[in-house]
Amino acid sequence: MILLAASAWAQNTPSGTPTTEETQSGTFRAPINVDGDTLHHLRGSSALPATERVVPVQNKIIEIVEASIAEQVSITLEDSEIGIRIFADGTRVSVVTDVDPDLDQMDLNVLRVLHGDATKQSIESYRTNRPEQVGVSGAIEAAAWTIGFALFIMVTNWLHRNGVAVFMKMMCRL
Repeated sequence: MILLAASAWAQNTPSGTPTTEETQSGTFRAPINVDGDTLHHLRGSSALPATERVVPVQNKIIEIVEASIAEQVSITLEDSEIGIRIFADGTRVSVVTDVDPDLDQMDLNVLRVLHGDATKQSIESYRTNRPEQVGVSGAIEAAAWTIGFALFIMVTNWLHRNGVAVFMKMMCRL
């Protein structure tokens, strides 16, 4: 329980006071929004503003949720040359860089656990609360592709059977 509270605090409470320019530009902090719901926030820097940092994370969360219907998500933390990569169900979601602890004024090991927990909580929450329309539209799309493929096979089969005869008739007329 304390870890979840710390996770929410770390993600939502700015360390230091951001300047007006940082707040307006999205350099300091931006929300991860999926289907209109704010899942959590990420911080940015001048090299990678928060508004740019959240886009791939949002896309990865959607990709992970669409890939599985499991209620639980497996979070893996892996050291890399630029920081600690966070994986959810085997897909890289984000990286806690070596600069992040300075911005958040926390130890890297604490910050990586907090980011991992926030990512896990966001994915599980989105899996639980995502609109039912997502599954319906996916089923409609799959049915449309199946019908299209069946039509393609039928036309190909008809051309294979009748194409030679039609071609021979055309050649005889010349």
